[in-house]
Amino acid sequence: MSPAPFARSVDLKLLRAEGYLVQIKGNLLVLREVPYLNAKRELKRGTLVSTLNLAGDQTQPPETHVMHWIGEFPCNIDGRPIEALRHQDNPTDLGHGVIVRHGFSNKPEGGYRDYHHKMTTYVAVISGPATTLSPGVSARGNAVPDEEENSVFNYMDTASGRAGIGA
Repeated sequence: MSPAPFARSVDLKLLRAEGYLVQIKGNLLVLREVPYLNAKRELKRGTLVSTLNLAGDQTQPPETHVMHWIGEFPCNIDGRPIEALRHQDNPTDLGHGVIVRHGFSNKPEGGYRDYHHKMTTYVAVISGPATTLSPGVSARGNAVPDEEENSVFNYMDTASGRAGIGA
């Protein structure tokens, strides 16, 4: 198998170095333990999921600004949903054991330059209200990296994710 993407891609390596709990599941980049507020203004933790664009074993700029979410819909301090993120609200099986509840759309001008930029931007938007009510709560720190997915194939299948047929 080729060297792991975390060892070969600066953006993924930086996410781990900063303490984010990230892993690759098939053709998906998964970031766990993102703090957010639900509609009852309770502090919860959710998971961000992005398709992963690779050339060989190195990341390329993300092909889409869309992000998937496992958890309740994140809310503002007043308990109202962060509507600016809303893209879709139906359970979707992305394959590799990943079933998401929501899809988000948050596109900066010029798009995302890499996965560090994409993931940390979404973390900031989603966890902002939670950090206001619970100062010090963070998606960073105490993260123990999961083991890389072992595969008999030389390269990860990233085409299935782009086509939306990962399941």
